[in-house]
Amino acid sequence: MRTTLRAAGLVALPLLLCSVAPAQAPAFRPAALIGVWQAAPAMGAGWTETYRFFPDGSFRRHTSQFDGETRLREESGDWKAEGGGRLRLAVRSEVVWAGGTKQPALGAVGSEFEIVGATEKRRRLDRPRVRVVPVTLDGPDKRNGRDALTLGKVRFWRFSEDPKRYP
Repeated sequence: MRTTLRAAGLVALPLLLCSVAPAQAPAFRPAALIGVWQAAPAMGAGWTETYRFFPDGSFRRHTSQFDGETRLREESGDWKAEGGGRLRLAVRSEVVWAGGTKQPALGAVGSEFEIVGATEKRRRLDRPRVRVVPVTLDGPDKRNGRDALTLGKVRFWRFSEDPKRYP
């Protein structure tokens, strides 16, 4: 009798395991991207790398205000959710610092050097720069309650559901 029960259990266990559906991640909803997302969970004296996703399908990416060395300050264009948890970003214009000189930073930025005396120039690109990156909505962060997402390999936290709320 013991052998029969053991054999029956070995047959029933795989059948039970097959009947349990694997847990699935929540479906990616493009509307969940709308807002201001920063690559840091808290606000310091300025913004780190930030994305603003607008409901009309446009976006703006701001480089970190702590990086005084990069000439690229902002990219803008349009975004579109693609299948498989991917996001298509088409950069159509950018803001860069033109001119100026690179000098040792005086402490107002987090980089070793900063560009001094530059002027901001907005330029439209002849052809869009297209990037397709994986995107994962991570849900609320357990430490601070902010919605979080991973875009490419970088984690971002939502600071506002209104993308206009960036200075």
